[in-house]
Amino acid sequence: MDYKGAKKGLLEAGRDFHQRPFWTIFVVLSFLAASLTYVALATYVQDSVGMATIKTAPTIYSLSTSTTSIGIREIVDLDEETKQYAIRGSYPVFGISELDFKIKELVDQGVYEVKRTDNHLDYQNSFTPSFESVHIDPELISFKFILDRYEGGSHGRTEIVGINYSISQARFFSLSDALLMIGMGLDDVAEQAKKQLDVKLDKHLDEEGLTPVFKNYSTFIIKPDSVSFIFQQYQVASYLQGMPEVSFARNN
Repeated sequence: MDYKGAKKGLLEAGRDFHQRPFWTIFVVLSFLAASLTYVALATYVQDSVGMATIKTAPTIYSLSTSTTSIGIREIVDLDEETKQYAIRGSYPVFGISELDFKIKELVDQGVYEVKRTDNHLDYQNSFTPSFESVHIDPELISFKFILDRYEGGSHGRTEIVGINYSISQARFFSLSDALLMIGMGLDDVAEQAKKQLDVKLDKHLDEEGLTPVFKNYSTFIIKPDSVSFIFQQYQVASYLQGMPEVSFARNN
């Protein structure tokens, strides 16, 4: 074997590599990185959006000012069905990362739960997200995010999540914020809520769900002139009586 010739060839190859213009090497490496990124992104999009249809939101869900446009940018429709489960419904996209992440997190959790259940032949699980009571102004985005589930039994279960986002402060409103808006403490809210619900439910009321603790009043929506607290299924009333609300006027 000609070791001297092989050594000379390696040295020449090394000199040739180092003499190549830097931009050539950079372009080759950039192309490889872009190709890998494309493959990964294509796989992710196929897995996460394969059952979704994205459409432009109606103009009723937007508000334009002299400096910005606020509102729902898109509505994502879900439609996936097998013998074991059905996923149908929709959720909004606002183009605000923190807000959109929260909404998508709730949807992903519902999808995960409906898919992970054991095999069953006598019924079909379902998950249906939807939204209503949308309010948008330069300071506030607020709406009810409704998560319907069926996992067997005589009827399904529904959860309402109150989404309340401060545009100017770039954060979600807390229960403390809501209480400040109406100028009341939690004890006062609980007392007044009982009076309102006694009338609405004809005194068929489970008072335990009204005790003045955080979890009982953590679901609310905000309007320019009021704050409404929403009680979950079975929290204060029977299934047939639904998910009652109580409202209080805002002071600020």
